[in-house]
Amino acid sequence: MKQLLLLAFVAVAHAQFQNGRILEPPVPSLCVQRTIHERYADNKGYFFSWRDPALRGVEEDWLSARNYCRQRCMDLVSLETSDENEWVKARIVSDKQKYIWTSGRLCDFKGCNRPDLLPNEINGWFWTAELQKLAPTTNRQQNDWSEGGGIGKPQPDNRVSYAFISFRRSCY
Repeated sequence: MKQLLLLAFVAVAHAQFQNGRILEPPVPSLCVQRTIHERYADNKGYFFSWRDPALRGVEEDWLSARNYCRQRCMDLVSLETSDENEWVKARIVSDKQKYIWTSGRLCDFKGCNRPDLLPNEINGWFWTAELQKLAPTTNRQQNDWSEGGGIGKPQPDNRVSYAFISFRRSCY
């Protein structure tokens, strides 16, 4: 019975992302050794990959970046307040970074057909790290979206679905 449950879990996990990729669980030995570069006012710790000499210049896709953070008991950054957004943005600018991955994700999987999430491209964005819904994408004052994102479309652009596009990671 235990083997059957494990196989069912593995099948569900592999079905979560294309190409059989999964969302990695925390690795306790990496969690205790994680680096915190700075702390925000609420004492939330941040890791900026471009500040780590071993990772300087390394770029990864969204799932790889998120898994790197999750293995260390962190997640990609969720910009939950205007103050936090400005704080993170100041570090990106001062460190001369062009972009980072955030934990923002489009709800485009089973269960996303709820009326409050439709249409998904407008109302279906959320912070995966906090499971907090973002304001509608039509509310441009509420979000700090780029009008001409990296693939030439206004953000949010679901860029995570483009397999070969890479970003630096920022965990918290």
